[in-house]
Amino acid sequence: MNKQILLFENEFKNHRIRIWLNNPPPISMDTIDSFEHQIRPKIPILLKSNISVVVEMNKNQNASNYALLGAMFIPSDNEVLQVKGLISKDTGRVLLDNIAKPNDMIQIGIPFEYAQAISNITLSFKYYANLLPTGHLLFNLGAHAAVGSSKAIFANVTRLIYRLLIADVNNLNLEEKKIIIHNHLYE
Repeated sequence: MNKQILLFENEFKNHRIRIWLNNPPPISMDTIDSFEHQIRPKIPILLKSNISVVVEMNKNQNASNYALLGAMFIPSDNEVLQVKGLISKDTGRVLLDNIAKPNDMIQIGIPFEYAQAISNITLSFKYYANLLPTGHLLFNLGAHAAVGSSKAIFANVTRLIYRLLIADVNNLNLEEKKIIIHNHLYE
């Protein structure tokens, strides 16, 4: 399994992005609830290996600018994508290692409102995406700005995670990863 941490500071206008592949940061959440969805893709993709992907994004704008979201994918050939997302309580624990602006306080967890955005994007893939991998996908870690996160930025990061999974990110070179990120940000 290829372990990587990729940091894109200047490649994408107005965005700083850090991606952990198969090497998630040591973040634990206090889970209080979860959501689950089952998706039967029109064209199932059978991936060959587990994928852990964590995307941290900071938009260099005034509002709605920070999200960190991680997911673990375990493939299976059952022609279904079983998605589960964890919802955490607000403990006030701070994530010190982050790419946010220096004055932003980043808190560990996925509050209900951001979990709702993750769930909504998952449902949109259920109805509008033809290609999806089959197996189990668990959104299991996250962090948000005390001020400056939003449903929109969490939806954006969720869509990027799905795009990386669909492209089988474990088998992409750096340039192919950059193309996916670029297309995601500027379509």
